[in-house]
Amino acid sequence: MKSEHQEFIEKLYRHMREELFLSAVAILHNQDLAEEAVQQVFCDACKANSSIFGHPNPEGWLHEALRFTALNMLRKQATARSVFMKTLLNEESYTVENFLPLAILYPGIDKLPEYSLLVRYVLKGYSYEQLAHEEGITQVACRKRVERAKKKLAAFMKKARKKENG
Repeated sequence: MKSEHQEFIEKLYRHMREELFLSAVAILHNQDLAEEAVQQVFCDACKANSSIFGHPNPEGWLHEALRFTALNMLRKQATARSVFMKTLLNEESYTVENFLPLAILYPGIDKLPEYSLLVRYVLKGYSYEQLAHEEGITQVACRKRVERAKKKLAAFMKKARKKENG
């Protein structure tokens, strides 16, 4: 038997899901991320069921929670883009812990052969020697390939951002 809280959350989900999804798409401009944001809001609602259950406006609570969740997702995206761009430009070291998959941020980027090369170099910490051995090329050629890959991916990301904003 379901508790009163579970039934309340389920009723809100059935009633508000589509409206929240459309609001999230308007903020995030990405349906996959919007769906993730809506799911996160309802997970948060389940965890905080005592505060939403007694709230005078639970629909408003959900809308505010969605807004905060979506904005937080946008902040994380911006941070990931910034960190990756700085890495591409050799401005700072990079850690895997704060890496968001670029394939989500930039659909199609993971199909580029340069992406695999940079993932191995930047994220997995391969040396030029290791990469050169795997690729069957000299270290000098490997360094040039990595530099070209950085430039090509930076251009790809810039083009994707223009397309997204324009």
